[in-house]
Amino acid sequence: MSITKPKQLVGQKAPEFTLPNHDGSTYTFTPGASGRPTAIFFYPESGTSGCTAEACTFRDALSEEAFKSTRVEIVGISPDGVEKQAKFVKDNKLNFPVLSDEKGDVRKAYGVGKGLFGLTKAGRITFVIDADGTVKDFFESTIKFKAHHKFVQDWLKTYPAAAATATASEPATEATTAAPAAPATEPTPDAVPAAEPAKEEAPEPKTAEAPSEDKPATEAAATEPAPENAPSAVETSDTVPAVVTEPAAALAPTPAIAPATQAPAIA
Repeated sequence: MSITKPKQLVGQKAPEFTLPNHDGSTYTFTPGASGRPTAIFFYPESGTSGCTAEACTFRDALSEEAFKSTRVEIVGISPDGVEKQAKFVKDNKLNFPVLSDEKGDVRKAYGVGKGLFGLTKAGRITFVIDADGTVKDFFESTIKFKAHHKFVQDWLKTYPAAAATATASEPATEATTAAPAAPATEPTPDAVPAAEPAKEEAPEPKTAEAPSEDKPATEAAATEPAPENAPSAVETSDTVPAVVTEPAAALAPTPAIAPATQAPAIA
């Protein structure tokens, strides 16, 4: 299968291939066989500064959550021979397959040509392939070698497995925060009405005492028959106006109490 441009692969089944791995074993890529997403990055040459930085970013990325949760497979491919690939992997402690495509057959299948206007052996292109083996997208940049890791990382964050993990954790945190919030507000309204009736009962006896000003007439009448001696009645009549200062109108009828003058007549 010959591809002239990488974009022609997007939405299509990824080309199957078999290449020698850095350890001398044979590595075969069958799209969709593993049931896991795959990121294949083509790079110009092992051991160069840019290619080393790119490979190391993918090495470190395998410990990131987006890469672990999706169990993505990382595969590096360059035109270098197996011996050079073995040294490249050993020197940088790479933890993924680094394949040798000396003949360039796989590069042709994926539409990877030379980079930097033909100055490098191969271009720097990364493909992302879903678990079904379909090419979803690609990123091409010879100079921005670290941006290839970011490209794969951003794609994995939108991958169904990563999205399901994120949404599954969100309701769990909402449930835990919402549960304690309900009982925290319930006791407060119960405590408020409990305090209010206590305050209402306290002023009731005070208001009952206030109308005592309206009862001086009855109290005076009650005090008149209680003592048997007349002078005590005169004394009470003298003290009543001293206590009750406001009801001046009530004192007007009291002068009719002429018996006070009759008391000495009896004497």
